[in-house]
Amino acid sequence: MNKWYSPNQLLSHNAFINFVMSPRGNGKSYSAKKLIIKNYLKNGSQAVYVRRTKVEVDEVKDTYWNDIQEEYPNLNFKVEGYIGYINGDEVVHFIPLSTSTNKKSASYPKVTWIVFDEYIITKTNYNRYLRNEMILFLDLIETVGRSRNIRVLIMANSVSHVNPLFSFFDIIPNDKQRFTKYKDNLICVEQFTSTVFIDEKKQTQFGRLIADTKYSKYAVDGEVLEDTSDFIKVRGSYKYKYICTFKYNDFRIGVWYNLELDEYFCDELIDENNINKFCMLMDELEEGYYYYKGYRNVSYRIRNVKESGANGNIYFCSQEIKKTMQDRILPYL
Repeated sequence: MNKWYSPNQLLSHNAFINFVMSPRGNGKSYSAKKLIIKNYLKNGSQAVYVRRTKVEVDEVKDTYWNDIQEEYPNLNFKVEGYIGYINGDEVVHFIPLSTSTNKKSASYPKVTWIVFDEYIITKTNYNRYLRNEMILFLDLIETVGRSRNIRVLIMANSVSHVNPLFSFFDIIPNDKQRFTKYKDNLICVEQFTSTVFIDEKKQTQFGRLIADTKYSKYAVDGEVLEDTSDFIKVRGSYKYKYICTFKYNDFRIGVWYNLELDEYFCDELIDENNINKFCMLMDELEEGYYYYKGYRNVSYRIRNVKESGANGNIYFCSQEIKKTMQDRILPYL
């Protein structure tokens, strides 16, 4: 097995959207640059390079070619503004997803690849997933492709299986499989590890420092960092009382009280007839829902849910619901 990541096996599945998760620092971004250069040299094609915000794009665009230009001494690399050039030709368009709607009238007839780098956000990151992120991303794909057969490569460190793409397409990767396919093989997800990379990294000074820690399992072994089984379990055939519904980014979560175990349970199962329905975002208000800020101090239901979270007495049916509740709902009640 090679030490460094190559997308060749992933791309051999001929999917439209190609998603790879792997340990940090094993060459995903570098391999994507090689893919862009290879296609340019082959047929003069271009690529769109996406990061979530303008700040992220600005942090990487001016030095984008720095680590790879020595491998191609006969090519002239430069970046001006938000375009990367090779031998004076436009090759890479740097686009922040957050402002991509401004590009709807733009034309990219030579673009054959969209590359989205550092896709999954960690809890320690100051960034957040965007409102309606998948709508923005699908709009960008449509803007660039214009009904042409382009392809998409999305890269991420092994942080979490909970992210907008997986939620949108109901993707739940199998940790025991390297490749899994979805949507009639239009989406292929790769979970990559390299024993050579792992063994060498464990012998480094940093690898020895973090040995036998949770961070090592993520940064070296490529295990998913944030998706633990804590507080996740099946609903079970207990007696429940419905408490309330929370809505965040059009995702609805039903909160139930387990009358037999004296604990709370969060599920995709919703009681639509229950009047206690709360939106976490003001602009998502719809008929029958209330904005949570106006009720968190007067509703005993919200107070009880908040207290159950603080006391570790609330459980979840899935990683997606757990992450949404723990990151976007419970801290604000």
